[in-house]
Amino acid sequence: MTLPLLQTGTLRQAVGHRQKTSEPVAGAVWVAISIILSSHLLLANPQLFPEFLKPAAQWLILDLYDAQNQEEVADIEGWIALAIGLILTSLVTWFAIKIWRRLRGPRPST
Repeated sequence: MTLPLLQTGTLRQAVGHRQKTSEPVAGAVWVAISIILSSHLLLANPQLFPEFLKPAAQWLILDLYDAQNQEEVADIEGWIALAIGLILTSLVTWFAIKIWRRLRGPRPST
């Protein structure tokens, strides 16, 4: 006697569904970790990246954010690093997906 799940093939569908739901989770983990690591790299080694434009930095820190002390400047520095990390991660991920799809070829229609 076989199980009804094996006869109808729904077990294979359930396993396949679990694999499909793991892709967004893996993507979210990749994005979170890469944003944090790139932000840390930017803050720990600022000489590796181009210098932020002085007029733009003054406008952002003094006029827009209205920083009153060094702690507030460090806060905005962290937010800028996270934003740059998000942009870099998005670009790298987008290029990787495009390259992967081009190398893999077109998906077969089901």
